[in-house]
Order: sequence, then C-alpha cells, then structure tokens
Amino acid sequence: MMTEVAAVRATLKEASSLIKRVKDKAERAKFQEAWQQAEVPLIEASNAGHEFVFDNLKERLERARIRANVLMDRIANRQ
Repeated sequence: MMTEVAAVRATLKEASSLIKRVKDKAERAKFQEAWQQAEVPLIEASNAGHEFVFDNLKERLERARIRANVLMDRIANRQ
C-alpha cells in the first residue's frame, strides 16, 4: 500500500511542477484547487495507514489516485 501512496505522491509532485508553468493565473488557480482536492484523500490515506485502518486507506488512496490522474489529464489536454 505504501508503494501505491508513493506513486500517487509522485504524480502530484509532477502535476505541481506542471501547474507552476501555467501562465494564466485563473487557469493555474483552478489546477491548484484540483491539486489540493487530490492531496486531501492522499493525506487521509497516509494517516489511515499509520492508524492501521486499511479499509479507509484503500478507499482514500483510490480517490486520490483518480483525482491525481484526472488532474494530469486536464493539464495535458489544456488548450
């Protein structure tokens, strides 16, 4: 599980780097908000792992993974 957490963290780190390059302030703000929305369940998943509550970890990790992937798709496909 912790390997999967690390993978989502890596995706978010890459997204953060790409977001910093967005010149349009409004667009960058939207991406930053989406990034934060992906980070929240990742933090919750990490906390659940430390508490040995693995059901919560799986659910939150999946939510974080989906949000991170959607964010990367949005960044990659921006016009």
